[in-house]
Amino acid sequence: MSNQKEDYLARFNPQFNLFASEDIGFEQFPPLQNSFGTVTTNNNLSVLLSSKIRNIDTNAPLLAFSENQGKRSAFLLGENSWKWRMQSYLDHQSFEKYDIFISKIIQFLASNDTKKSLVVNHERFYNSGEAIEITAQYFNKNYEFDEKARLTIAVTNKNTKAIKKYDLLKTSNAFKVNLDGLSAGQYTFVVKELNSNTAYNGYFEILDFDIEKQFVNPDVNKLNQLASQTQGKVYYPNQVDELIKSLLENENYKAIQKAIVKKTPLIDWIWLLILTALSLALEWFIRKYNGLL
Repeated sequence: MSNQKEDYLARFNPQFNLFASEDIGFEQFPPLQNSFGTVTTNNNLSVLLSSKIRNIDTNAPLLAFSENQGKRSAFLLGENSWKWRMQSYLDHQSFEKYDIFISKIIQFLASNDTKKSLVVNHERFYNSGEAIEITAQYFNKNYEFDEKARLTIAVTNKNTKAIKKYDLLKTSNAFKVNLDGLSAGQYTFVVKELNSNTAYNGYFEILDFDIEKQFVNPDVNKLNQLASQTQGKVYYPNQVDELIKSLLENENYKAIQKAIVKKTPLIDWIWLLILTALSLALEWFIRKYNGLL
């Protein structure tokens, strides 16, 4: 850095994901003043606003955040930020947008990292044929629901080691995936947020359960009730002949014969049409030659 001062304009980074922040017109704000020079950063720095001189991007941070061993820091590389608040009031006739922006910064710096950023909800056991749904929520550093999160899930069958991967789709306030179609067995899974590499490991089991297999004997009373309500009749195994006779005599089950007739114009068979025309022409020529015409 040098003793020479320079005016730095702000450029908003839409990929910033430590906490939810919207562009409140940063690029139209007055420039901040700072010493001219090169800024060297490390890999742990997340840049919300980068700097530019007039219309030239410097690729240097203007407002950035870092987190090291639970300690959070913010860096504003410029003076006279009060001008931003004044400009925000002129643009929106209110200090609200700028004050919310500052409040989120303070919340980020004051909060700790004890809460889980990735919360996954699932059952330990599912029955075959039931809907197998897993929901997840991903929160940024301010514990706000992150709609920009990219969640995937990899499901592994413990017996066959087969792996299936799915994307979680965003709903109103969560991400959801439907795993219908998996066979009965034990499964492990990993839900991962691709931007931060945050992962959650879980386990569930699909039971070979079929409700129809739970009743091996028919309920005669309910079958009689069903028959009376539908104007039907109950037949037992020793009444098969009576059932066949009843079906044959029932006018509602008449035998129906169907015939399909396809008609194709001769003109559609172009080669047959040409052959027929040649045959007629040849017959006329032979008759003419023999004096039969």
